[in-house]
Amino acid sequence: MHHLFDEELVRQYKTTKDERVLEVLIKRYLQQIYGFARNYTGNEDNASDITQEVFVKVWKNK
Repeated sequence: MHHLFDEELVRQYKTTKDERVLEVLIKRYLQQIYGFARNYTGNEDNASDITQEVFVKVWKNK
């Protein structure tokens, strides 16, 4: 599963809701999203909250 392209993973998650797929996406993008949020907010706590919100929205498929 780790070899799949992001678009394929997103499509697969949307159709199957397989949490292993979401786990792969989180592992791929956690540091990037957190880093962006940290640079944007200048605050570690806010960056953590934003990062969590991003993945919760993906999990809820919003």
